[in-house]
Amino acid sequence: MMYAKGYEGASGAVEGARLGVLIGIFVACTFVGANYVTLNIGRKLALELAASAFVQWTIVCIVIGLIYKPALAATH
Repeated sequence: MMYAKGYEGASGAVEGARLGVLIGIFVACTFVGANYVTLNIGRKLALELAASAFVQWTIVCIVIGLIYKPALAATH
């Protein structure tokens, strides 16, 4: 739903990468940041988790972009 609402008409991979970067930053800052503060996991592990979340969400959203086919505009 978020991908479809943010779709601006570029190629699927580009649109997916754009969304993936945004979600990756969000996940890295919120979940990994919270785990670093509360679980005492150390800086190195926190940075590795942040990098992996960023890459993972970028790849996932690129795949979503390649699969998603926008609905044709209704003509009246």
